Amino acid sequence: MTETPDQEIRVCKDCEKDYTLTAGEVEFYRGVIARVPTFQMPKRCPTCRAIKKKQRAMERQNNSSIPDTPKRTFEEFDKELGI
Repeated sequence: MTETPDQEIRVCKDCEKDYTLTAGEVEFYRGVIARVPTFQMPKRCPTCRAIKKKQRAMERQNNSSIPDTPKRTFEEFDKELGI
């Protein structure tokens, strides 16, 4: 894969395969970095980014501190309060 002036070839941190960022993607990420200095260019290919995103979503869902509770009616709530 040869790099052209309008794209950037990178190596994925996870799968170690080459992937290409188009000129538009490079411009987008540089714009974000200009506004948010702690932001970095992607280190993973699009496939590995999608996998990582799904893993994080599942971890958040599994670690949720808010238990799923059924909705109660006003009558049930009033009975609990003794009204």
